[in-house]
Amino acid sequence: MNMHTDRYYDSYDAMAFLFDRYSASDRYKGNDEESLKEWQTKERTVLKKLIGLDKLLDGSMDAALTRGPNEDDIHPGLAVISSEKLPEGIIRKKCLFRVDEYTYMPMFVLYPAEKPKGTFLALAGHQGGGKYSVAGVIDGGIIEEKTKFFNYDYGLKLARLGYTTICPDPRGFGERRDKYAQGDDDKDIISCSCRNLGNMAISLGLTVVGLCVYDYIKLIEHITQSDEFDTDNLGVIGFSGGGMQALYLSALDTRVKRTFISGYMYGVKDALLTLNNNCSCNYVPGLWEHFD
Repeated sequence: MNMHTDRYYDSYDAMAFLFDRYSASDRYKGNDEESLKEWQTKERTVLKKLIGLDKLLDGSMDAALTRGPNEDDIHPGLAVISSEKLPEGIIRKKCLFRVDEYTYMPMFVLYPAEKPKGTFLALAGHQGGGKYSVAGVIDGGIIEEKTKFFNYDYGLKLARLGYTTICPDPRGFGERRDKYAQGDDDKDIISCSCRNLGNMAISLGLTVVGLCVYDYIKLIEHITQSDEFDTDNLGVIGFSGGGMQALYLSALDTRVKRTFISGYMYGVKDALLTLNNNCSCNYVPGLWEHFD
């Protein structure tokens, strides 16, 4: 016979009190453009440190990127793995980007049928298999099911609208799942390893979102130096967890000129304190003390 508990004494009320008392100390308090720009410059430094981005951008992992292509299995920059032409004339290439000495980021790059209007990064959220759903890869199985359910193929739709669209696997998704989330079953394919990645990162002063933003900053460095991509009006789009990545990336990299976020514009108290069972990738130690 199981023991019954009549009343629970949980921690939520105390945490909500502390949230109201200590949260968002660095929020913007001005009302003019000059003070806003000063605030943005200052707080980018704070945010970079909170998510661990300052550690990742110190250049310590970049050694391999200066070596010649014959010394490593993948050369610096984008390596094309495969290419296919879709019925509407769009070219979809599967590529592998070398972020640093230890890190690779698989992605699809979609090229429109006509002269491109510009370039977008289309960032994936949860339960879509990473880049596959965003790039509109139809498999007749779980990826197709989730793509239809979430309208996840916004990368392909942007290519149809005339934009070169880069659809990467975020850390912990698709081909970047860490070992506890790897496998070919439906549940594995649409899973992520954010919790495992977060467990590795947190005690190093790193975060899942910081690792993702780091990858995209390195990718932007590459495409802005390439004649292949028009980045004058670089855009980022993302849904849910992809919206989270788009939000942080846009806050920290001023080369992003336009941002479209779906399913991630809400206050953290309701969404991440009250609803406190969200994915580990949402949580940044000390964040709420500074920002909402």
